[in-house]
Amino acid sequence: MAGVGVLAAITAPLVAIAYPKNGWDRVYFDDAAHTTQVGEQTLYCNGQPHMWWGISTPYFDETPIDCHDPPDPYYP
Repeated sequence: MAGVGVLAAITAPLVAIAYPKNGWDRVYFDDAAHTTQVGEQTLYCNGQPHMWWGISTPYFDETPIDCHDPPDPYYP
């Protein structure tokens, strides 16, 4: 019986990995009117952001990415 408790204690932390439920792809612009595109960034389903190019600003369009189960670190 004690062996089961030890096994559960060892394996439980390995299962508890928190990934975002959704990722996103953002296209950043230089102003609120979205005049000029200045950057693009993706948040992958593994929680890692990647800045493809340019800079991030407060002005962006966001396309959500549905993170499936289990998360695919290379999606999209």
